[in-house]
Amino acid sequence: NAISYASQWANIPADQQTKFVNDYQAKLKATLSDVEKVEAALKAGNNSEAQNALNAVKADQKEGHDAFKAKAKKN
Repeated sequence: NAISYASQWANIPADQQTKFVNDYQAKLKATLSDVEKVEAALKAGNNSEAQNALNAVKADQKEGHDAFKAKAKKN
């Protein structure tokens, strides 16, 4: 898999790395599913449904960043 986890990877114990990758990939798949819902709603001309799906994408992004983005180190 070409996805780089380098910034977060160094902080993950070896016995938890497989779970991290699986959780990361599951979150990406869920986000992509929500993006497809936005696209389908727009193609169908259903702006209300598209907005709801877009809100889900935004929530997915925030949850993903909270869970998987490396925390900045304070000096």
